[in-house]
Amino acid sequence: MNFMNSKADFEGFDPEQFRQYAISLATFPKPYAGAYFARVAGVEYINVPPMVENFFKGMRNFVTDKIFRRFTVHKNYESLHKNINKAYLPPEYGGELKTPLSELIDAWNKEVETNLEVLEKLVVEEVAREHLRVGKARFDDIFGVDGTFKQLEID
Repeated sequence: MNFMNSKADFEGFDPEQFRQYAISLATFPKPYAGAYFARVAGVEYINVPPMVENFFKGMRNFVTDKIFRRFTVHKNYESLHKNINKAYLPPEYGGELKTPLSELIDAWNKEVETNLEVLEKLVVEEVAREHLRVGKARFDDIFGVDGTFKQLEID
C-alpha cells in the first residue's frame, strides 16, 4: 500500500489563490479518495495566514476525525521539524539537505519533461481500468440512488 505525506507552504498566497485551493480541497474527498493512488498519511501546512487557520478549523465539520488529524498547521519551522526530520528538508525550511529548493524544483521539472511522453500515455490510456474493479461501482455518495426512474409510479 502506498502512503503519501506532503507539505504545503502558503507563503505569498493571496486570497484568490487560497480560494481556488480551498475549492479543490473541499471537492477532493468524495469522488477521488477511492481512486487515488496513495493514502494520505499526512499534510503539513506552513506559513499559514490567519484566514487559512480558520478554514482548517471549519474543515473539521466536513471530514472525519481520523482524516482531520492528518492535517497539521505549523506556526513555525520548529513545529514542522517535530513532524518531518530536518534531514529531509531543504535549507529554506531549516533542513539539512545540501540542495536548495530551487534546484530540487528544477530537477523535478526536468524529470517530468524527460518522461512527458510516458506521463501523457498514463493520463490518456490508464486513467481507469474498470475491468479490474471488483464488484459493482457505487455512485450513491455522488449521484444518489442507482438505477433510473423511467417507470416511476406514484400512489
